[in-house]
Amino acid sequence: MINHCSMSGAPYKYNRVNGYRYNFISSGKRTIIKAVEFTPTSAKNIYNLGFGDRLPNGEIDDMVNSNNGDIIKIFATVIDILHILPNGTLLLPYSFWEVRQNGWRCIIAS
Repeated sequence: MINHCSMSGAPYKYNRVNGYRYNFISSGKRTIIKAVEFTPTSAKNIYNLGFGDRLPNGEIDDMVNSNNGDIIKIFATVIDILHILPNGTLLLPYSFWEVRQNGWRCIIAS
């Protein structure tokens, strides 16, 4: 049986756009620009995580479910980017968790 939850795949290459914003290209069924952004909160060392498809106006659509066929590589990329975040606590917005919870459960369990 193939373990589809394996994190053995290498992450996509990503670029730091500015501050805590990173972009990478999801190359699955389609080519989709993805964005990861850490936003500092008013509490010291607490960050919100934004993740999703980058829209033409530069905003992040964090409710989209692209089904691009490369979810493991996307998660590997997000986790790789998480290592860049300074020591602190990361807050996952509800929309991020709700849309991607099965993938996170799969990754965390492996």
